[in-house]
Amino acid sequence: MKFCELFRSPYLVAVGVAFSFIGVHAADQPATPATQPKMIGFGNGSHYENTPVVIEGKGVDGASISTAAWKGRVIVVEFWATWCGPCVKEIPQLQDLYAKYHNQGLEVVGVSFDKTAAPVKTFVEKHKILWPEIVDENFAGSVPALGEKFNVNLIPRYFVIDQNGILITENARGKLDTMIPKLLGIATK
Repeated sequence: MKFCELFRSPYLVAVGVAFSFIGVHAADQPATPATQPKMIGFGNGSHYENTPVVIEGKGVDGASISTAAWKGRVIVVEFWATWCGPCVKEIPQLQDLYAKYHNQGLEVVGVSFDKTAAPVKTFVEKHKILWPEIVDENFAGSVPALGEKFNVNLIPRYFVIDQNGILITENARGKLDTMIPKLLGIATK
C-alpha cells in the first residue's frame, strides 16, 4: 500500500501500515477476490454492493452530474485525486478502457478528493480526460462527503455499476480489463 493512498490521519496511516505488513507476511499465495478480506471501515467496503446506487455531484464546471442519467450503460466510478501518485499513474489505463468501450456502452465518472475544482480542471485539460469529474468540496475531515457516504478512505478506488444501476463491486481496481467486456457482453480473446 502506497503512503499517498492514505489520508493524512495518523490513525489511518498506522492502521494502513499494519494491514500492509500483515498482508505481505500472512499470505503464501496471492489473495483472490473470494479470499481477500474486506476491511470495513478502512476504505474497502460500504455495504452498498448489490444495491441500486446513484453517484451525483457538481462537475468541475459547476454542472450537475448523476449516474442516473446513464441507465442502460455500465459505469466505472473512479475515486481519485490529482495529488495521488498511484491515481495519476492509472489514468492512462482508464483512458484506454474508455476509448475502447465507450461506444459500446461504457461510461466513466471521476470523483475527485481534491478540495477545490481548480487543480482537477487543469489536470483534466492537460491530460485530455473525456469523462466528467465530480468535485465534492464538502469535506468531512480529510474525506469528501461522497467518500464518506461510500466509505472510500483509500484511493485510487473503482466502483462498477451495471446497466440496471446496481453497484456490482466496490473494489474493481486491477479487474476492469476483464470485468467491463464481460458486463458489456463483448467476447474477448
